[in-house]
Amino acid sequence: TYNGVALAQKWAVSPDAWNKTEGWSLVAPATGTHDVVITFASTCQRLYGASQSFHDVDQTTPYGTIATSAGTTTAATVTVASASDQLVADMMFVQGSAWTPTVGAGQTLRVQQRQGTYGDSINGSTEPGAASVVMSWTWESQARAWAIGGVGLKPSGTPPPPSCPPGLIASVQSGNWSAASTWCGGVPPG
Repeated sequence: TYNGVALAQKWAVSPDAWNKTEGWSLVAPATGTHDVVITFASTCQRLYGASQSFHDVDQTTPYGTIATSAGTTTAATVTVASASDQLVADMMFVQGSAWTPTVGAGQTLRVQQRQGTYGDSINGSTEPGAASVVMSWTWESQARAWAIGGVGLKPSGTPPPPSCPPGLIASVQSGNWSAASTWCGGVPPG
């Protein structure tokens, strides 16, 4: 839940029997700072979470096609069908990597958290939309279980407020497992 309101699951992908990555969303959430609360139907050994929030996304049809991918290799990639007026966002989990994953070319890192005990990592980024956008991450040369999901966010069509320049304005909030990105519309400055 976010501020007590249930989120809708958008995707789930598993590279193996032990790991799973899920994407959840909420259209038109309450403004302000609120908690994201995760409740499990069954027991879980380890949990990692991260969030990204976006502004000026279409409230009727906010998402393009969702793409997911998973594997056990030294890099994670997913190709997202999008459009030039969209912003592509991803979330990626990698198990037990000794190195912090590196975001792919053209992507902007939005959230990255590692757990010291196991080295597991949850990561999120954005990239300006195009007909086809490859979201990618790499890490050290040892193969690791990973899962990634990505989606193009459709703009609302509403011009940004006067105080918000066209493009992408990002701010990372301090604290564990949180980040925020504000999309004011248009293609982010390069």
